[in-house]
Amino acid sequence: MISIVIPCYNVERNIDATIKSVLEQTSSDWEVLAVDDGSSDGTYRKLLEYAESDARIKVIHQENQGVAVARNTGIEHSDGEVIYFLDGDDTIESGLVEMLEREFRQNTDMVIFGFCQESSDGRMRTHIPRSGDRIELLSMFLTNRSFIHICSGAYSRRFIEEKHLRFDIATVYSEDREFICYSLFEARNVKVIKKAYYTYRWHSNSLMRRRIYDEKKFSSVLACERMYHALAGSRLQKDALIQLKTTILLHFRFHRRYNVEPNHATDLLKEKAAKYLKISSPLRMHRDAFYAAVMSQVYVFSPVLYSYLVRII
Repeated sequence: MISIVIPCYNVERNIDATIKSVLEQTSSDWEVLAVDDGSSDGTYRKLLEYAESDARIKVIHQENQGVAVARNTGIEHSDGEVIYFLDGDDTIESGLVEMLEREFRQNTDMVIFGFCQESSDGRMRTHIPRSGDRIELLSMFLTNRSFIHICSGAYSRRFIEEKHLRFDIATVYSEDREFICYSLFEARNVKVIKKAYYTYRWHSNSLMRRRIYDEKKFSSVLACERMYHALAGSRLQKDALIQLKTTILLHFRFHRRYNVEPNHATDLLKEKAAKYLKISSPLRMHRDAFYAAVMSQVYVFSPVLYSYLVRII
């Protein structure tokens, strides 16, 4: 059975489409663990209505603690041999469960597949894994050469429990990226499917794009730092350092774009820049992060050149 864990927070307007995409699966061997994370709208009421009409849908209510806690709660209450995470305002293709059943028959640890990104104006962009090799794919993921969404992968329960994989509840941003990184690094049997089975709805007003810099947003830097230490000594260490440097650069770019007032979180960011960027780095000399803005443009036009430059700063 496939356990579909859906963290839900104020998704009343979109949860119908999400649940409908599950109900339309070509295979019926699934369960839904819908974890309402203290929604203040009608999300919980809607979830209860779905649970009353279909016994495969289980609803769990908790006080608002964040998506990491909600996903962990879903893992703890699930019964399936395979665990899949689906966000409460996104959708899946009708053949996803059937595909997962097929791919997990041979002691598979993890399945990665493509996804579509739908912007608020209706434009679609498809992301397909660029390599079938686990280590190469992780290298590409760390350096943003191939994109993986937390909802474009599934995991065997055996693997999750053996490796004690959970989402870091102290991390507000990049908790999903950290989970994907550790999973790919620890897995031994990974299946890569070069077809999109998930649609991610990109919202321009999401929390990640708030014009506020605080400890919550800074937590993504700490997540990248933990990934760097976890991969130390492996062939992926340099890629993990690129990811960490890139995140620091992008955070400084955010400061410059929105003219962020100095605070405790900005002081913490400067400390990480001093630790991980070389003394000669322009970012160390220009705290307005103009260099970060330039580097972001270099990445858009030439990821290869970007990777070279960020290795030497």
